[in-house]
Amino acid sequence: MIRSTIAAAGLLTVGANAAAPDLVRVPTDITFASGHCASLVMSGKTMPCGDAILSLHYNDGQRSIAIKSGDGLVSFFGMPDAEGIALSKVTGVRPGDTAAQVTAAAQNITGRCTPALIVARTQIICQATGADGGRYMLSFTTDDKAPETKPFGK
Repeated sequence: MIRSTIAAAGLLTVGANAAAPDLVRVPTDITFASGHCASLVMSGKTMPCGDAILSLHYNDGQRSIAIKSGDGLVSFFGMPDAEGIALSKVTGVRPGDTAAQVTAAAQNITGRCTPALIVARTQIICQATGADGGRYMLSFTTDDKAPETKPFGK
């Protein structure tokens, strides 16, 4: 399950990268962990969520927390700080989505994910509100296994 989620993250970031570089970019490395997703809410709608979570790290310092939802991937993007990740956008991407659909899915949001780093046996909470008032939330608890970090594409 974790490997298929990582493959989806790689395919979706590379596929949309050329048309929407400020929304989806290629990460430098990916940290992944297994666990339990308690809830995922996108624009006020409860969504299914998977049993693996990813933290993607980028050259410009940004980070995203991503989780599988149905046949797609939901990512919370932002800049890490002392309190977690200050969120700026959230995307939902499914295989076959066009760059225009990815752009339309991105929201200007304000919120936070805590903590910024994924470790064994920790709860990750992302909460944000969109400019339109839509609510976004992820609650995920990692299991006892140590997370694994890999360089992207190597």
